[in-house]
Amino acid sequence: MRYIELLAPAKDFEAAKAAIDHGADAIYMGAARFGARRGAANSIEEIARAVEYAHQVGRICISLLRKLLKSQYIGLVRKLPPAIPAVKL
Repeated sequence: MRYIELLAPAKDFEAAKAAIDHGADAIYMGAARFGARRGAANSIEEIARAVEYAHQVGRICISLLRKLLKSQYIGLVRKLPPAIPAVKL
């Protein structure tokens, strides 16, 4: 049997926690400068908190990169995964 999963956007840690606490199977959030939503400028620390919380309750946190990258941002992008301790590649 196939199940439908609920994926919810999270503009910050509080929104991520609320979505998970209210039944989302997974949440997604973008890092500052790399997300598509203007109001969502999550720090690496905030994403790390969301990932850790999601994993504690058996859920998933997806961090998005939704920009066309200019060459000056490539170095920043490469630093993102190692900066989030709970990340699994």
